[in-house]
Amino acid sequence: MSREIKFVPKGHSLVKEGDEGDNAYLIQAGKFVVFRTTRDLKRVELSVLEPGDIFGEMALFNQKMRTASVEAQEDSYVIEFSQSLFHKKLQRSDVTVQAVFKMMVRRLLVSNDLQSDLRLQKYIDEALRDIMTEIEHELTDKDYEKFKGEVDDMIKGLKERVTFYKEHQYRL
Repeated sequence: MSREIKFVPKGHSLVKEGDEGDNAYLIQAGKFVVFRTTRDLKRVELSVLEPGDIFGEMALFNQKMRTASVEAQEDSYVIEFSQSLFHKKLQRSDVTVQAVFKMMVRRLLVSNDLQSDLRLQKYIDEALRDIMTEIEHELTDKDYEKFKGEVDDMIKGLKERVTFYKEHQYRL
């Protein structure tokens, strides 16, 4: 598929969090909501998109999993375009434009990775705080310190593993 105009009925999701993708969408008419689903299955709306907005654009640079879902809030029309079409168009552009664009993409991907790392760190910190609060009254000071040290070692190992997977471009 290279470029195609698609009708999207109200309530339909073109992009689903966790799915793989290699297409992006340019909104021609209608309105879409971008949202993520939390661990406890709550829907958190991130933004509303209107004609002229693009979504799914990260799939043009890498084929990783979608980071959010996008659902039509009303009957809509989009232009769907593939990663291959985008790269063909980019190759036909001026070399200066290509160089600036590639640098911006690299910086964006690094920024996204840093945000993911911060979210992971926050999740780990919250989980650790909950566990420690729950058990601190049940252990002696000596056992508590030993347990805390073991948990710290586990977290350090987890962080090293995440770094390894990222460096080797494995999916987590």
